[in-house]
Amino acid sequence: MTTLKTSQIVSYLLTILLLAVVYAMVGRLALLLAIPPGYVTAIFPSAGIAVATLLIWGWRLAPGVFLGSLTLNLWVSLEQGVIDSTGLSVAL
Repeated sequence: MTTLKTSQIVSYLLTILLLAVVYAMVGRLALLLAIPPGYVTAIFPSAGIAVATLLIWGWRLAPGVFLGSLTLNLWVSLEQGVIDSTGLSVAL
């Protein structure tokens, strides 16, 4: 059984957090290209970031993609109004 050092755990968590922030910010910038009132855009670079990250570093960074997507979807829901249980379930 392998034991992880504290520095490895912190590095892993910071990598997940960085991926989530980058995913959400790039996704938000891509949604600025959408034609109002919809949220459909021809290009969505966050999807490419997610795929490339998982192909290069593996499934262990999937929580970062999930958190980034959740953050972006909640951000969009918040712009529409108050987030209720329906908005939260759609974001999840």
